[in-house]
Parts: sequence; C-alpha cells; structure tokens
Amino acid sequence: MNTKIVIGIVILLLLALGLWWWQSGNLVSLQGPATQGPNDTTGTIQQDLNSLDLGDLDAEFQEIDSNINQL
Repeated sequence: MNTKIVIGIVILLLLALGLWWWQSGNLVSLQGPATQGPNDTTGTIQQDLNSLDLGDLDAEFQEIDSNINQL
C-alpha cells in the first residue's frame, strides 16, 4: 500500500516537472525576434556576406565528383 502511494507521488512530480519544462520551452518560442541595431542596413549586410570565407568550393566539388566517379 505504501509503495503505491510513493509511486503515485513520484508520477505526479514527474508530470508536474514535465509540464513546467514544456511551458518554459513554449514561453521562449513565443518571444519576438531580437531587436536589430541601427547597423543592419543593406550595405552592412552585403559587407558581412562578402567577408564570408567559403574556402575553395570548386576544389571541394572536384573531390566530390572524383569520389562519385569511383563508385
């Protein structure tokens, strides 16, 4: 009889913790996007895109093509 009570209490606690965790996760997703600073102009965004280093994509694709041709 006592073990059934303890198991019931543990299940209720787990359900309460799960509900709290689920609600706290949903509250974060309901928040709006972060505000953007005054530096988020088209020119600034273009500079950020131009400064990205993607490496040598042609060499990487040549390696992939050679691996595919070996199959």
